[in-house]
Amino acid sequence: MLVKGPVVAIGSLIDWLRRRDERRAMLMAVDELNLSRDEMLSDIGITRDELLLASRFRGMGPIGGHSGGCLN
Repeated sequence: MLVKGPVVAIGSLIDWLRRRDERRAMLMAVDELNLSRDEMLSDIGITRDELLLASRFRGMGPIGGHSGGCLN
């Protein structure tokens, strides 16, 4: 008799962990961009206001003290 339940649960856990790592990497990238100079941001085609709006819209805040975003 084949047991598929635990295999599916482990696969779901692995996917969840991968997505969590991707979210953390995105948060860290946004934090790094927040520390960048305005000239560099304009060189890559974004403004600081757009960056802050996007991070607030998604519930993302600084890694150390996030503002409502779920990191787990």
